[in-house]
Amino acid sequence: VEIQPGDRVRVLAEGFPPLENPVVDEREVTTRKTFPTQPHPHGTLFALGLNYADHASELEFKPPEEPLVFLKAPNTLTGDNQTSVRPNNIEYMHYEAELVVVIGKQARNVSEAD
Repeated sequence: VEIQPGDRVRVLAEGFPPLENPVVDEREVTTRKTFPTQPHPHGTLFALGLNYADHASELEFKPPEEPLVFLKAPNTLTGDNQTSVRPNNIEYMHYEAELVVVIGKQARNVSEAD
């Protein structure tokens, strides 16, 4: 995907919670920006939602009694210092940063010290 000079983009609010009206500005792009179009090479990611009590309370949600699993499709990921583009037909867009740990090797019976 490529954003060209002269295209208009919506700038999203930073911080938390930008839930009511996350668009803080709309401006014309002045430099060319290219985004990856290929899906993430590692396939679908599985994640746990509301796994921190503080995060659940920020959203005014009751922490779940069982793990809340959700999926992130490969085409929904973006990297560091990348821009999230909000499509014009989207009324509400919730976003947040996720910390990801990639384990390069399979491990079993590893002690906490290791």
